Amino acid sequence: MTEKVLKKLTEEKFVDDARYSVSFVKDKFRFNKWGRVKLSYMLRQKGISSENIAQALQEIDENDYMETLKKLLQEKARKTAARNPYDKKAKLLRFAQSHGFEGNLTYQVLASI
Repeated sequence: MTEKVLKKLTEEKFVDDARYSVSFVKDKFRFNKWGRVKLSYMLRQKGISSENIAQALQEIDENDYMETLKKLLQEKARKTAARNPYDKKAKLLRFAQSHGFEGNLTYQVLASI
């Protein structure tokens, strides 16, 4: 009985890793402000295939991604106190990396704010 129900749900795409991955990525990016690195890691932890992860990450618009990173860093910069600009940049870089954003993109955004 259980196998029959599960088979039906899978056929109807209610139980689908690709669909779940896309939904997970959209929600965590939008509401938690997670970057691609963290999203990828969390999906791998859940046993999602590399193909499904790559496909889900492609759903993130590049402009939205960069804008989210910029807003996140600007907000954090306002709240961060540091002895000098280098310490502040280091704190912001660690913050962005803890949210799963790539280092090279973080450096680009930090240079512009």
